[in-house]
Amino acid sequence: MIRSCGFRSREHDALPLVAQRPREAEGEGTAERILAEADISKVDALKIDVEGFEDRVLSGFFRDAPPALWPRAVVIEHLSKQEWLSDCIADMVGRGYREAGRTRSNTFLQRG
Repeated sequence: MIRSCGFRSREHDALPLVAQRPREAEGEGTAERILAEADISKVDALKIDVEGFEDRVLSGFFRDAPPALWPRAVVIEHLSKQEWLSDCIADMVGRGYREAGRTRSNTFLQRG
């Protein structure tokens, strides 16, 4: 089950979205499908923390979604990096993102 909420800004046509998917539902949906269901065609920023599944979510998203849908900025929790099957941060850098900052638990990437 996917639960989502958001709001539409008066100044922008972007819709911030928060979506949660329980671990047992892995494989039920994709980030691209969640955005499509919410009628979102532009993502300014994405904060992702899916408890060690960041690589599966992001690598699939960037592989399948059109570049026009790719966010300008991504904040990703890297604490579970040892659980990743692939390095999604390196994948994003290979797709034109650059690491703009890092905290103890998060990496901030910007596109362009």
